[in-house]
Amino acid sequence: MCYAFDQIANAEEQTEKELRIALEDYLNLVFTAGDNRKGNDGYNTVRLSETAKIAESERVAGLERMEQRMECIFDRVDISVADIVLEHGEEDLYYAQVYEVTGILYHYEGSEELPDYAAFGVWHDLTLQKENEKWKVIYDAFDESTVTGVVSTEGAFSINGVQEKSQEGALEGNSFIQDVSEPERSSTFSYDYWIVNFLLEYAVQYCGIPANTRRSGYSEWVYGSNDGNVYSYNPIYGIVYNGSDCANFVSQCLHEGAGMPTNSVWYPDEYNGEWSGVCELTQYLEDTYDVDLVSVSTYYTNIFTGNPVYWTVMDGNSTNHIMICVGRNSQGIPVLCAHTQDIFRVPITNYSDKYLKTALITTTEYHTSHSNFTGYYYNSGYHYHVCRYCEYRSDMYLHVPDAQGNCIVCGAIGPFETTY
Repeated sequence: MCYAFDQIANAEEQTEKELRIALEDYLNLVFTAGDNRKGNDGYNTVRLSETAKIAESERVAGLERMEQRMECIFDRVDISVADIVLEHGEEDLYYAQVYEVTGILYHYEGSEELPDYAAFGVWHDLTLQKENEKWKVIYDAFDESTVTGVVSTEGAFSINGVQEKSQEGALEGNSFIQDVSEPERSSTFSYDYWIVNFLLEYAVQYCGIPANTRRSGYSEWVYGSNDGNVYSYNPIYGIVYNGSDCANFVSQCLHEGAGMPTNSVWYPDEYNGEWSGVCELTQYLEDTYDVDLVSVSTYYTNIFTGNPVYWTVMDGNSTNHIMICVGRNSQGIPVLCAHTQDIFRVPITNYSDKYLKTALITTTEYHTSHSNFTGYYYNSGYHYHVCRYCEYRSDMYLHVPDAQGNCIVCGAIGPFETTY
């Protein structure tokens, strides 16, 4: 009996290995420069149903529209499969939830700058079936609406426990309150260079894109399973389950990164609108700190690193999504991080078709140039690592580049200059 049980267990393990290979084969969409762009149709281990073929073609079309909105050229788009959760369904059906990171290397026509990098992460709900010794993708449901504008809902399902697996902690209401006093209008809070630097570090670390799926250089790409934190979310805050975690993330950046104090109105809780609701959060910033909520100007001249950026429907009254500015790319275009669909340094031009507004916590740009680092010498004598590309500065004793020696903000490979 033990032998028979081992056979069954081994068979299930082998099936899972085959299925994981097939999923990575399917999701590894290769989208390169040129006129004949298409998905990777040369699959070795998987076949697609007609429905899945349509979903894949929509992914390619969505990326092309994204490229047009950004007014740049995508040199390469690669996929990293960061996590796979499997469940055996009825008969020979298998269900899989896959967290997929799409990395984009892009440049601007006529520019001599190094290529820029952006990424976004999306969960796929897949239904598969073994057919003629190959796995067949029956359905692929995903939501890239806040990135590429593409949504595929046919065949969507939910695997029990997947959301719980993605977090070790949860929003626990008042347990995070540091100041239970009532907030006063025009309370004092402001940014400086170091506050913005810490905010950038927090936003990039917890934006949802696992660090080991980011590039290790301008032309080298990282693949492989993630390090245990599927989303790279901060686990003590958890996830807002209504499908909209964007305001929760921006609030975390303002509190954990920039040090904005919590109080009896603004505190971490899934049901606290001021913390986890976009309309309520922006209104709170306006009421409490006299933050101006203004329409984004032509050429994005009023977008500053550390400020939230959000969009509304075209009447300007209903807010849909909020992000945070984490710097500028090689052309000086503001780049953003966000949750819901996780994004890493996606240019604001990708949202040029939205009615964009920004919360002007600061009107000073503390990260202004992409040239080699030239100054900001600190009089205390500390040594600093400085990224020569995005000017992110890290205290070499506290905040160092990642394990591959890359900048944790923009992904640029070292060496880093040192100041004293």
